[in-house]
Amino acid sequence: RDSRWLAGNMQYRHLLRLPDFTAMGRWQLIQAMLLFAGAPLYTAVLLLATLATLRGEQAGSLWPMSLAWPIALYSPKLLAYAQVLINDRARYGGAWRFLAGIAAETIFTLLLDAVATVNKTLAMLRLAFGARPGWLPQNRADRGVTWAEATILYWPHTLVGIVVFASLKSAALWALPWASGLLLAIPFCVVTARPGFSKWLARRGIAAIPEELFAVHPPGT
Repeated sequence: RDSRWLAGNMQYRHLLRLPDFTAMGRWQLIQAMLLFAGAPLYTAVLLLATLATLRGEQAGSLWPMSLAWPIALYSPKLLAYAQVLINDRARYGGAWRFLAGIAAETIFTLLLDAVATVNKTLAMLRLAFGARPGWLPQNRADRGVTWAEATILYWPHTLVGIVVFASLKSAALWALPWASGLLLAIPFCVVTARPGFSKWLARRGIAAIPEELFAVHPPGT
């Protein structure tokens, strides 16, 4: 599905040549394309930093770029978390439950984003070489994803992760928050797709919206 959206957004480049768009309209189209075009740039920074380390060079100029990506990406969400903690934490089950949700969502997002950037990069490469996106049926059954299925899907991501962390050596710890999802892609897919895992989170009200919390834990319970 993500690859399908990617292909659609990249087609906006044809609209940029039309004469009747306002400057704001063109900027919004560019932003829509950058939602996906930024992924190969981030992947390139990670691979270039790895290559620099292998050659015995300092990758200092690349690390600030890789740090700027999550700051720009996550700042709006972190500010929203702060606003809820200050003004509205009771509706989200109190400070501790909300903080538990923040921790769970942050870990999930960091692991997922590492995998998603490689996915988008591979999808853009396929488009560049003439592949056409399809609309394959999705697994919507309440059965999760098997280890074999996850391995077929994510062995390239795991291989990239192994190469990156084996090459970075002393810098591997610094890259851990942003790239560890590549190493954990297969177990991450299997665990988070398990129906029991989501039910466990729901029973505890972790990462839940107020409507979910009050449905499971009515006021006074």
